[in-house]
Amino acid sequence: MHFQGTEPVKKAVESNLGAAIVSRTAMEREVAAGALRAMPITDLELKRPFVMFYRQGKYFGPMARDFIVFMREHRSP
Repeated sequence: MHFQGTEPVKKAVESNLGAAIVSRTAMEREVAAGALRAMPITDLELKRPFVMFYRQGKYFGPMARDFIVFMREHRSP
């Protein structure tokens, strides 16, 4: 199955359609409410690609420019 976003994944699990791996933050509310159960996974390192994007020609203040420079210096190959 393929879902667009975390909410449909959580709803599918709540509907007993299977299990899923999502971030702990994404399911805090459901775990606190007792709707879902979290099971820690050990010895598994998952990496997720993130991108930074912005509108071309946009004015950035000093802090935003520093952040962009930082991101460029620490981007993945």
